[in-house]
Amino acid sequence: PPSIYSSIADYIITCGVRWWRDWCKTGESVKPSKRAIERGIEYKFHAMMVHLSLNKLHQEIIREIVQDSWPEVIRQFGNFNIEDDDESNIFSSRWKLQVERTTYFRKSSYLPFSEIKYFMMKCIEITTEPIYNHRNNSPYCYYEQRPWIYLLNSSDDGMELNYSETVDWQVRAKKSLIIVGGNILSRGLTINGLSVTLFGRTSGEEMMDTVLQRGRWFGHKMKEADLISIHLQDESKEIFRQ
Repeated sequence: PPSIYSSIADYIITCGVRWWRDWCKTGESVKPSKRAIERGIEYKFHAMMVHLSLNKLHQEIIREIVQDSWPEVIRQFGNFNIEDDDESNIFSSRWKLQVERTTYFRKSSYLPFSEIKYFMMKCIEITTEPIYNHRNNSPYCYYEQRPWIYLLNSSDDGMELNYSETVDWQVRAKKSLIIVGGNILSRGLTINGLSVTLFGRTSGEEMMDTVLQRGRWFGHKMKEADLISIHLQDESKEIFRQ
């Protein structure tokens, strides 16, 4: 569905804005390297969640779909020129929405794309780094087929998000990451820097406590409200609204 492309574009844009703001706070004139962003505490985590099915086999297929959709989004990012009003480029409409959100929530439309673009590019680089298998002892190796999207579910082969600074950097959660999963994403799992959520299934039979837990998807830090983007079906929107 088109929402996969839109949500990926939102993920890249909001990450660029987040890290650009972090960089501005440092007062440095030179932009950080990829390694500096990955290891520096100045730069916050950023995440996107894809929740389309509770079926574990479906989740593996969904991860493949998201990974297969990624190159087209990156192609459009490479062709995006902020000076052109190219409606066929997905970044044209998503960037306009970002400016609108920032203007509404922060009372300022100042978003220098020429500077933010650098951090969007670093987001792309870090996101697509293959994931190390945390079950292997050092030296760590990548998962089979070198996936770069986290797959979180309750199965024995599920991945984990580890934000501890005491673990080896190879098995620590990436600074920018995409997660595909099922029920575990609705049960109080902490995802640092969650900004973009693609919730593609219906929710007519939901329990109230589960809906309340999912309410955190909409952001709970007002200063970051303009970085939140949720893609839902109309039925789900109404349930959350109620």
